[in-house]
Amino acid sequence: RGGTKIRELEDSSGARIKVIKGTYEAEVKIFGGVAVQNKAKMLIDDAVTRSGQNYVRGGTERGKKSCF
Repeated sequence: RGGTKIRELEDSSGARIKVIKGTYEAEVKIFGGVAVQNKAKMLIDDAVTRSGQNYVRGGTERGKKSCF
């Protein structure tokens, strides 16, 4: 644990990923260019789907970051 999966996703996508954990949910921010963000989103979508967790996708904020 300890962020191992996040580091793996960052290495695979080239994006910087920050997870802000709440009590019942977490916000994921993705930093990088559009192509890098899209790759990271795809990898995160796949990881969440495989884990069986539910999540709500958010939008982008000025093209700099995406929130899930």
